[in-house]
Amino acid sequence: MLSFAGMAHAQSSQVGLKLGGSLAQYRGNDAFVGNCNLGGYCGGGVLQLPPGSVFSVQLELLYSQKGARGQTFALPNYMSVSGAQRLAYLELPVLAKLRSIMGFFVETGPTFAC
Repeated sequence: MLSFAGMAHAQSSQVGLKLGGSLAQYRGNDAFVGNCNLGGYCGGGVLQLPPGSVFSVQLELLYSQKGARGQTFALPNYMSVSGAQRLAYLELPVLAKLRSIMGFFVETGPTFAC
């Protein structure tokens, strides 16, 4: 996910927006050959607690679009349909963020999505 994030200071935490785009396609043994990337967008809010110089926890609530453009998609009743299939997700990443002295940072943690 490519993104642009802007943060604003609010007392002892930082809040901001995250906006970006994505390219997605289906992969795996049951994916049809010939599906292509489908562009989408994503965005949402970010809350960083506390905005420490070394360690912080970052919560995000994101809406993202994924899917694929292809010739054929399988349906559960052994039929198929042609075209693009766009899926929408609501994602909640909970990230532990470690920041170095030089300004680089590493984020890790689970993401919950529906």
